[in-house]
Amino acid sequence: MDSVLAALVPPLQSDSFLKSFPDQFFVHHGPLDRLGELADIPELGDVRALVRAFNDPVSVWYPDDEALEQRTYGKLLRAPDTIDYYERGALLQFNKVERWVYALEPVLRTLERELGIPSGAATCSLFASTVGGRVLPHFDTDPAFSVQLRGSKRWWVAPQTQVEQPLHNFVCGTPASLIGAYHDGPLPEGMPADAQEIEMRPGSVLFLPRGTLHATRSHADSLAVTFDLQFSSYAQGLAQLLSAELHRSPRFRRPLLGQRARAEDLDSLLAEARRVLDRLARDPAAILEVLDPPLLPGPRRRYRRGEAAVDVRSRASGADPGWHVAVTDPRRGRAEIEVPPELVPLCRWIAAQRAPFEDRDLLANAAGLQRLDVQAIVEAFLESGALESNAAGAPALVA
Repeated sequence: MDSVLAALVPPLQSDSFLKSFPDQFFVHHGPLDRLGELADIPELGDVRALVRAFNDPVSVWYPDDEALEQRTYGKLLRAPDTIDYYERGALLQFNKVERWVYALEPVLRTLERELGIPSGAATCSLFASTVGGRVLPHFDTDPAFSVQLRGSKRWWVAPQTQVEQPLHNFVCGTPASLIGAYHDGPLPEGMPADAQEIEMRPGSVLFLPRGTLHATRSHADSLAVTFDLQFSSYAQGLAQLLSAELHRSPRFRRPLLGQRARAEDLDSLLAEARRVLDRLARDPAAILEVLDPPLLPGPRRRYRRGEAAVDVRSRASGADPGWHVAVTDPRRGRAEIEVPPELVPLCRWIAAQRAPFEDRDLLANAAGLQRLDVQAIVEAFLESGALESNAAGAPALVA
């Protein structure tokens, strides 16, 4: 698709949608073929094909009373073990599908650019259910686009006013201890009687702002893909930045001894923290830069694939299953890098690159991974000759 956003939100122009983004509910019913290659990705059209490709845990939503009582609602299973539940009426939720279905990666990166959000903020989930599969009333912290690809599904949607800008998901009728840390009032008990009812069919798209109350029920075998938009709050971003700046001072790196801390020391430290915050406030552009540091120490880098051949293989045989990356460099010989399954998609992405790329591209394709793990993989690829790099401001690498 030349424009992912334009395909999602007709008859609105992209600019019109962005004026109310991310706070305005939106729904549109149109032909599936306007979504171009998204509708043609094999794993998005066949749940069994996705199960074969998917190597992460899958959430199984089997929302009967017994499942709620036994707290098995939304339990995690290995992908091959979910088909029996699916055939018995459960809804399957595959998260971060782009880690295993690589055709989704350019779709997500294009959508991020068009929305003006950080690279890596958009991830993809797929929901598969048979006739009668349902999801109980709940709200999510991530705003999201839902795109119906196969079958039909009925949605009930209502604004939710009890918890403004929630930081955690909530299913009505379940405990909410995490939300209780910042919200003292009541929580929704279920869908209100005046909830909007929407029939989603192939090609239908809706956008749910953060905290929108919704529930679903499938009326035919249903496959729907969701683009989840994951953001840090202002509080999280500023706290991360302030912590990084304060840790530059040895005084702030000292252990906090609880009741033994002296009041005069705390007063002095708080005064210094206020000075740091005032200094940061004078340069808001620097705040965004500090929140997005280079992946490796030193200046930002650009990377390109080296001359080494790279083969990412499963070593799932005998009593020691796992994955490894075989790197064969004409100058350095052969090296093998053992990697856990969660890092395999990133290794495959790096191995497939033929054009130079930067830190932000690496991190965008490492959504959900620990930064230290991404650093370790990049350093291993550099050491083995699978990658070469220079500083981002240096002469350009030639593809």
